[in-house]
Amino acid sequence: MKKRSLPILALSILLITAALYTISALAATPVLNKSSVNLHIEQGYSLKIRGIDKKLTLKWLTGNKNIVSVSDKGSVKGLAKGNFGKNKP
Repeated sequence: MKKRSLPILALSILLITAALYTISALAATPVLNKSSVNLHIEQGYSLKIRGIDKKLTLKWLTGNKNIVSVSDKGSVKGLAKGNFGKNKP
């Protein structure tokens, strides 16, 4: 009887492990609070990101440093007039 229960036990452990791994992988999806922001010159906005480990280091970038500046903390500030989507290289 013990020889029959060993494969069932091993299969059960495998299924439970696979289910827990899938759940934790889905929970790690990062979400940005805004995908676009309209700013006036000298106006600022602080971007926030949810769904990541606090120990990770984020790097915030801008597509055009002449139009908007971005700090290490995700604060953006309008520097000059720009057109959304037309300033991409």
